[in-house]
Amino acid sequence: MKILFLINQFADGGRERRMVELVKGLDKIDGIHMHTIVFHNNVDYPDVLSTKMTYECIDSINRKERCRKIETTIASYVPDIVHSWVDTPTELGLLALLKSKYNYKYVAGFVADGNKDPWFSPRHMMMMYTFWKADAIVSNSKAGLVAKGAPKSKSCVIYNGFDFNRIPANIDRSLKRQELGIKTRYLVVMCARINAAKDWNSYIQMALYAKNAKLDATFLAIGYGDRLSYYQDLTKGQDSNIHFIGRRTDVEEILSVADYGVLFTNSKKHAEGVSNSILETMASGIPVIATEGGGTPEIVEDEYNGFLIKEFDSRKAFYCLCKAIEDEKLYKFLSVNALETIRSKFSIKKMVENYLELYKQL
Repeated sequence: MKILFLINQFADGGRERRMVELVKGLDKIDGIHMHTIVFHNNVDYPDVLSTKMTYECIDSINRKERCRKIETTIASYVPDIVHSWVDTPTELGLLALLKSKYNYKYVAGFVADGNKDPWFSPRHMMMMYTFWKADAIVSNSKAGLVAKGAPKSKSCVIYNGFDFNRIPANIDRSLKRQELGIKTRYLVVMCARINAAKDWNSYIQMALYAKNAKLDATFLAIGYGDRLSYYQDLTKGQDSNIHFIGRRTDVEEILSVADYGVLFTNSKKHAEGVSNSILETMASGIPVIATEGGGTPEIVEDEYNGFLIKEFDSRKAFYCLCKAIEDEKLYKFLSVNALETIRSKFSIKKMVENYLELYKQL
């Protein structure tokens, strides 16, 4: 079986992480041959380059030239399956159009978030055309398929798979906290892009509630984006209990010494699919306090493996944090269930098996 993937880059986003984990899993199966077209040379996940998958970068800015090169690759590689993770109108239309000419099965695997596109936007109209032409439509959340209006007859949900080998072993907790400058009893972490899609104002307000209540806790914000410098300026100060530390390559190590995770979403701007940030936090046995909506309830169950709050409700979030701090049995219950949820529902093995079964059915 020959599979051609299209992805923006081996870096940064949730789709990219999902594809990398899929490639690593498929690489262990005999008879699977993979080639990938990327549009940027950025690499945050170098482990994918150690697989047998081959790849090429088509970085042409000119859309016509990019389309020509994509078709040339399809014609020469002769894939059985084209699995695209990109959602730009040009590539959506091209792959749907070439499907009959080159006789491949087309997997539209770009559905991720729960955002609704304007009905008559070029992107939405091209997405509808893609859904009509595709042989299968895959999302990592039920919410994503509903929001995008994907036809049920072709659609399926394949949840993200987490590689537990990413969890660091034998981390010296006190040493890592010292490296991070953490002197408090509790460490709360929110790891996400620093942009308008996330509700960073509620996170800051939650930290302020903790400070006023004299809660012995530090709040870290990990990530980068166009609002990073703004929030760094807003929260700087010797007595601040919240720190925006930018992009980090040791996120798993930080999570291994944290106590609580947070993901607040600005629902006026964005709806989550199944967030990799939540998944990675829970895989470390850390309960998450998250904004309900989108695909988040598909992973976080309120008071079972974390807490769900209404949008912008930082006061309720702080209440949930205090509740878990004050009740050690509850914290243990949430922590155990968070880890078990990832092991049972979001394993790499299950994700790879589900994709392989889909490919064979086409």
